[in-house]
Amino acid sequence: MDCIFSMRKSTALGFFVLLLFVWQGGTGCSRRADADKDRKTLIVFCGSTMISPIMELAKRFEATHDVTVKMTSGGSQDLAKSIEVNHVGDIFFPGFKTFVDTMEADGQVVDSGMVGHNELVIFVAKGNPRELTGDLVQFVDPSLAVVIGHEDLGAVGKESKRALSVMNIYEQVVRNTVFMVSDSKGLSAAIREGKADIVLNWKAVAQLKDNLDYIDVIPVKGIAPKPLVMASLIYSANPELAKSFLQLCVSPEGRAVFERFGF
Repeated sequence: MDCIFSMRKSTALGFFVLLLFVWQGGTGCSRRADADKDRKTLIVFCGSTMISPIMELAKRFEATHDVTVKMTSGGSQDLAKSIEVNHVGDIFFPGFKTFVDTMEADGQVVDSGMVGHNELVIFVAKGNPRELTGDLVQFVDPSLAVVIGHEDLGAVGKESKRALSVMNIYEQVVRNTVFMVSDSKGLSAAIREGKADIVLNWKAVAQLKDNLDYIDVIPVKGIAPKPLVMASLIYSANPELAKSFLQLCVSPEGRAVFERFGF
């Protein structure tokens, strides 16, 4: 379990630097000329699972508004902490509705809306060589290399804990893990790199091009898709733009984009 504690420590330090917008102009912003410096900026904090549809919608939004969209992506818990500590951001888009609910209860949310669904499923290697099923009891099998998301670091970890706790096996699964990761990227990598036989992850992640040739999806018995909710924040420097971006994402046009990416 040493890896869990070290990961917590590094994450606690890491959220202070999340404002280094690694997806700066995931829509091409970083290559714009100096003439664009006076454009307004929309800051989007996005869970790593949803970055692809958000980048597409950001491009559309920039094409119709005088704005530069800047994004940072990572584990939902890290993003929430960064917003809470730094009081910066226009849009918060975590992988699990509970994060929005908590921020709304704290008075940090102006408005919110559902854009699609996130569904927890089992990932296995392509071809399912271990012939696994949708039964969560498999996660306590000591003959399997098990990896799950950490409950304190991201949306997929929180939902995994909830699903496994319903069956009263969460602590057993934790003891049976090879290691735990912070987000959906780490879970996918564990399968692709042969470090895990079985993981719990969001269904849409399997459709990313890096995963298509390496991962098969198995639905989990008794688990229904969860609403995927986006929020505009009280810290927005451009609240009208934040409102317009949220409206685009919850509109039929926006939801069609999310559905195409598996949400």
